[in-house]
Amino acid sequence: MPLPIYVYYVFTQAGIPADKIPYATVGTGACECITALTCGLLIESLGRRALIIGGYSLMSVCCICFTIALTFQESSPWVPYLSMICVFAFILSFGLGPGGVTNILTTEMFTQTDRPAAYMIGGSINWIAFFFIGMIFPFIVNGLKQYCFLVFLVICCLVATYIFVVPETKNKTFWRFRASFTLERSSLLPMVLRALYCPHRCKTHTQYTKHCIIKGFIISVYLCMNVPEYLEMLNQKISL
Repeated sequence: MPLPIYVYYVFTQAGIPADKIPYATVGTGACECITALTCGLLIESLGRRALIIGGYSLMSVCCICFTIALTFQESSPWVPYLSMICVFAFILSFGLGPGGVTNILTTEMFTQTDRPAAYMIGGSINWIAFFFIGMIFPFIVNGLKQYCFLVFLVICCLVATYIFVVPETKNKTFWRFRASFTLERSSLLPMVLRALYCPHRCKTHTQYTKHCIIKGFIISVYLCMNVPEYLEMLNQKISL
């Protein structure tokens, strides 16, 4: 997220007085320290999945409130401070959820031999995405103005929705987690197909074609999700 990089710019555009911005910046650092202390206490009691879903859900709410505050920042003198509260809440939500749990998930979702590669790939993607967002954020602001955070609202909603597919890793070994993940993915495909692919609802040939395309896309995504398992089975056969 671009807030740590452009926090001074965000506070300035939100209407915070220039003499109050240094204190607001200190507040963002304090929020990060609070999340670092509290996330370790909550992760074992609430679980990883609940923290990630809750974190992204709260970040989505903060994006909505921040957009509203930016839109009506000149209507009242207290509205800019509402924007500052939204920034603090956004950082707290990120730190308590995806920011503090993601690295732990890498340890629990991969075996010892695969963890170095998983950390390398995950870390590379993380920093590349961080650099990419930091570079394009000014262009997003110039194009969308006060609605720039709606882009991150969509991303947070999509990630929170995807996490519902991933089972909880708390108190589970790698093999138990893998079995749960495979079971949920195998049960998810028929459910999605039943919800989206209903031939009796197709009244025209065009509608039937669209449903066929959707079905093919879903099956392709499902097969891509199972590619690592197929490769592992192939490696086992080769080693034998």
